[in-house]
Amino acid sequence: IPGARAEQFWVHRGCDFQKIGDPLSLPRHNSLAAARRRMAHKRLYDVVVWGCTGFTGRICAEYIASTVAKAHPGLKWALAARNAERVDEVQRALPLQAASPRPGVILADSADQASIDAMVGSTKVVIATAGPFIRMGTPIVDACSRLGTDYVDITGEPPWVRMMIDKYDDQARKNNALIVNMCGFDSLPYDVGTWMTVQKIKEKFGQPTKKVTSYTTMRGKLSGGTVSTGIAMEKVPEAIKMFDNPILLGFHKDKAGPEEADVKDAAFDPVMKFWTAPFMMAKINTRVVRRSSMLYASKGEPYGPDFAYCELDRCADEKEARHKAAPMPPAKVREAMVAKGALPKPGEGPSKEFRAKSSFDVTFLGESADGRKLVCRVAGGDPGYDETAKMISECAMLLAQRRSIVPVSGGFVTPSYAFGQHIVDVLRARGMVFEYDEAATKAVQAEEAAKAKAKL
Repeated sequence: IPGARAEQFWVHRGCDFQKIGDPLSLPRHNSLAAARRRMAHKRLYDVVVWGCTGFTGRICAEYIASTVAKAHPGLKWALAARNAERVDEVQRALPLQAASPRPGVILADSADQASIDAMVGSTKVVIATAGPFIRMGTPIVDACSRLGTDYVDITGEPPWVRMMIDKYDDQARKNNALIVNMCGFDSLPYDVGTWMTVQKIKEKFGQPTKKVTSYTTMRGKLSGGTVSTGIAMEKVPEAIKMFDNPILLGFHKDKAGPEEADVKDAAFDPVMKFWTAPFMMAKINTRVVRRSSMLYASKGEPYGPDFAYCELDRCADEKEARHKAAPMPPAKVREAMVAKGALPKPGEGPSKEFRAKSSFDVTFLGESADGRKLVCRVAGGDPGYDETAKMISECAMLLAQRRSIVPVSGGFVTPSYAFGQHIVDVLRARGMVFEYDEAATKAVQAEEAAKAKAKL
């Protein structure tokens, strides 16, 4: 690739890695965990962005070049994808800092496990942005779990995550590989926002949490990759069935109860005083939040014995709520819409100008075991792309430079369990909002007090 140094361009299908600068001489047999510990300091890169030529991958690469590399001048990172010309194009377009080295360039193909192994073995952390993950993600998780490389992704595919946990969790634990799925808008704001609300209930009321409900207001557009992922998932019968399991990724209880049922209808919320509809990402985010409740319970820090989580879309009025509650068109119809240009194709997405005007705002209504309520809030800019790039990049940097903050050394964990307050602090410093909403809390508590008085 023009402009790439020899040591930067060392992973290529069919090449002899040793001859062109393989820094690791990757072990092919036993003692992979021990090998990882011995050789972690020898990894060529801190972070590799896999899928950098896709819509979200490009934005992630731009964020690292413009923001992360500036904050971490010694950062060693690389761009990785399968198409040499497109990777070169991404590299040349980056807003590089004057004092920062150019990112390395790695070619790998998810259809060639040897090239994926070499890419994964070159870095401390893989940022995976190439989807649909159910088609393209498994070889990367396979390599990370074998070679002891940490991993973060932006998948929104709980059935695939369940498959990966079942197949690779034991191996990842054995080899000290941390696998942190869903570190973008799917599902970090909801997972971390719920955790934050639970902590605030403990702080303010000294109580376990009975329930958290989130209400989302959002302005943005989908990319072709997001559309493609949804279509791909619906073509896997097993995945469709798995998607309907409200505790697919785990829960602190043995089985789901009525509180875990997915919301299907529009309704007026009597506490918040606005209309709501099922949130389009609820079948993703709720599964992640419930897995976190299981992980924290196993750590001896349960959310609460009766903890429940519900996710809703905040609507302007009843008409909007009923419109949003209508079923999504089936996969075949959406495929036809893509072909006609009514929905974006893979690689397409909202413009930089549109993203600059996009935003999200999530209200978390928390209820303690004794019935007291409070409100927290998570908000930011363009949710699906700009903020997603920020979130996953900062998660990767925590793993690359502050790995000891994670309470376990390996296995499949959630963003809130892996990073907790650390990711809150980092993302606040990067402009996102994670806060206890005192004014909203007082309003809700006043309303509750008025209702109680009226019953007397």
